[in-house]
Amino acid sequence: MIILYSCHLLLLFNGQDTSTEKTGQKLMNYVSEIELKSLIIRIKNARIMHNTLKSTLTAVDNTEENIKRNTYINQKINLLNRLTTLNRDDTKVSLKKLRNKIKNRILDRSSKTCIDSASYEKFGEIVMMIIDRIMNKVQFRGYSYQDDFKSDASYKILRYLDNFDYTKISAITGQPVSAFAYITTIIHNSFIHIINKEKETAEFIKKQIYMQKAKMGILEYFDNDRKPVEKDKCIKSIIYIDNDCNLIDVCNEYLDKYDDELHDPEFSIEIISKNDFTLDDYAYIQTIKKSHDNVVIHSKKI
Repeated sequence: MIILYSCHLLLLFNGQDTSTEKTGQKLMNYVSEIELKSLIIRIKNARIMHNTLKSTLTAVDNTEENIKRNTYINQKINLLNRLTTLNRDDTKVSLKKLRNKIKNRILDRSSKTCIDSASYEKFGEIVMMIIDRIMNKVQFRGYSYQDDFKSDASYKILRYLDNFDYTKISAITGQPVSAFAYITTIIHNSFIHIINKEKETAEFIKKQIYMQKAKMGILEYFDNDRKPVEKDKCIKSIIYIDNDCNLIDVCNEYLDKYDDELHDPEFSIEIISKNDFTLDDYAYIQTIKKSHDNVVIHSKKI
């Protein structure tokens, strides 16, 4: 069974990097470098097979044989992570050889395997964890537009994932390129882009802070001073999405409904979701922002 994903992420993985032993680098303890690299390779393979390269779409392969291959790779990754905790002097050399052998086996199998749903979910969980950790750094803490951080970073990770080539060697370290460094660089650059953009668009921030609780299906109309008016006199519609609703489906419904009005620069739509956004949602929001300047989508936590 083949399932098409646009990007959905979430889970915590405790691992430790071993690919940077020579340089002394230490990655954060919630991600294994070899696991992240393996997942990216498998995602790229799935995109090549289903012709979705250079997009945010990933077609997962849930056929029985492919699930078995993913399970085998994940078992080897777990074994490798357990071996990293063994650093006794009497076994250091032999363990290093064994770890390198397992790493090579993981990469070799990954290069011949497409991602399945469970592994794609794992990738999503790891990426969202990295985004959250970086977002908590001092230079990015305290901004009111954290949903924009997540949205833009998620979109760009999925958009440029295919550019990562695990066979390349770093000119600086002489070691294989790091998947973790590739992902974190995209996130940092994305955050800086959003900060610079928000500094120039204060009006966008004003639109993001309008929040009220309401039941699903309630549609209210406002003038420039946010005073209720009749529908035919409105310049702004506010749509509330309840917990049981799919953000993308509801947004598409109202974008179609107000297609004519959205051509009027004075008209705008604000969509407020009671749910936390998934990676799918964040990538969708970023797509909408690129095509509709007068549509704002955010969650209740802003």
